[in-house]
Amino acid sequence: MSGTRNNAIENESIVLQYQFLKEGNPFDVETFLKVEIYASLEDAENEVNAIETITSITRLDVGLYEYTVSPISTFGTYFDKVFITPELGEPTFTQINSFYVRKGIYGGIAPEGVEKAIIVLSVSDITGSSTKTISVKVKMNQPYAWYNNNYIKQEQQIFDSNGEGIVEMDLIETDTLGTEIHYIVEIDGMLKEKVKVPKGTISANYKDLPRV
Repeated sequence: MSGTRNNAIENESIVLQYQFLKEGNPFDVETFLKVEIYASLEDAENEVNAIETITSITRLDVGLYEYTVSPISTFGTYFDKVFITPELGEPTFTQINSFYVRKGIYGGIAPEGVEKAIIVLSVSDITGSSTKTISVKVKMNQPYAWYNNNYIKQEQQIFDSNGEGIVEMDLIETDTLGTEIHYIVEIDGMLKEKVKVPKGTISANYKDLPRV
């Protein structure tokens, strides 16, 4: 998964776009020389301490270009400085843009203010037999959820039943993350459901969770 200028997340590649205009209209440049990435505006202005130089640049449309920034491990504001020859024989044109890399929360880890609940699924409720071994796949319906100043990325998790025919899942409360967030649950490849984990849930039986 890659971030963009408006939703870049630490430790993930970032796809940025740049629109060149001439007299207010999109315009294809003669040569898009490079892009340099900086951790401060002062460095970008002085062209020192570049943390990355990008020369692989793709034209998407008239005057519209795209380039990929390597993953950045520290959240904060960064600057992408473009170096362009607008037309043949003209001097190099530069422009400094900015993007903000947000702190990411990965693997379902809950930041302060977001709780996790233990959800218990009985194998016999699904298969009629408590001796059958099953796996449950769980993922959020959106790649990211937003909470305060953090993105939460809930990767697909797989939970297996234990010897007593029980599956225990620790899941973030979806209601804390927004009304549009829910889980997509696939049980043993047979049953796929959409469920929510209400705010304040400490533990609950899976069959009692609200369906979407």
